[in-house]
Amino acid sequence: AALLVLLGPMARGGALRLRIGKLLRRNIFFKMRQTSDRHFYLCVANMLNFTAYIPLMRASLQQNIQCTLVLFTTGMPRNPKSLGHNHPFNHISRIKEIADEYGAHFIMGLPDELVLSGDILFTEKRGLSNLLPVHDVKIHILTRFLDFTVPNWFDSYSKVAQNIFFIGEKIASSYGKMNPANKYIGNPKYDTLIEPKDVYNKFGLNSTDNHVTILWPSTTVHSRPLFSLVDLCTTIREMGFTPLVKAKDRFKGENIQNDTGIVFINNDQFFPNPTMELLKISQLVLNFNSTAVEEAIFAEVPIINFSPGSPNFHCLYADDYSRNLRPDASLPSVKGEIKDLLDSSPHKAIREAKKKIFAVIEDSSRHLLNYIFQ
Repeated sequence: AALLVLLGPMARGGALRLRIGKLLRRNIFFKMRQTSDRHFYLCVANMLNFTAYIPLMRASLQQNIQCTLVLFTTGMPRNPKSLGHNHPFNHISRIKEIADEYGAHFIMGLPDELVLSGDILFTEKRGLSNLLPVHDVKIHILTRFLDFTVPNWFDSYSKVAQNIFFIGEKIASSYGKMNPANKYIGNPKYDTLIEPKDVYNKFGLNSTDNHVTILWPSTTVHSRPLFSLVDLCTTIREMGFTPLVKAKDRFKGENIQNDTGIVFINNDQFFPNPTMELLKISQLVLNFNSTAVEEAIFAEVPIINFSPGSPNFHCLYADDYSRNLRPDASLPSVKGEIKDLLDSSPHKAIREAKKKIFAVIEDSSRHLLNYIFQ
């Protein structure tokens, strides 16, 4: 199929958008001849979408379904970096590379400049407001962590979506989001096969060490503890573990190991997901009220969580494979909770919980595509 992808200066208004509009009106900017009888669109509103989108793109290739990545350029500023690292406006070339690698098309433009017809998948509500009456599409929603609890998000897209994909019914029912459009498929991001040896090699880690992943919070998070990261890691090392820190703030983007034995892991990659990589080789995860508890349960890794109140994803926690501590917990008490949890042999319990929480353990991408094209 012929495809034109226009890359160039990203300016508000101006000659770039004018030229795109003129080309579209002449029907020469984008007129795709589909290479398959079945096709669908993936709306790219955040680079983190690709943790789920790349497995979907692989599955679509296997099923001879044409995939097109769509980037709406509404609100494109003069300086895209002001939108943050994960915004797709900062990664146009990378998106094109991903599309080429997985046999997909890539289109970008203002909503009224794009001709859309068929099925389109959004991650939560991001990008949904760009759809116009002229777009002849069926809408599908992939939920992401707890984004569906953002005020008015679920209510707005549940009125128009053909399918709303959750990892399992327990999540939807616990948060009062039951709907006839709900489908329970796990999540395509878990279709990515992560090999421990690849993780060890990637981060230069010793495969004979026992690792603990620490998802250290930013300075503004209420669940940040009173103890320091260095003191926590010292305690972890005293217990015979190597601490692996996926951190933000001043540690963001660093891969360093200093004399305290702390290994900082790069937080800036989009695929594979670095948290899922670290969990693959960890015996325990220390979480600070993030939604990564979902990923920990899928990886079958016991959890120590710190939260000032009821934790995010409260319905996923159970005492036989997790502990919830307050942020003001002392390090001696944290050490005791870790020992108590690991001594209780939690792995059987977390495997059973995984089966109940995730409606589908394997091939979520295939299940999602089957629902769209049934």
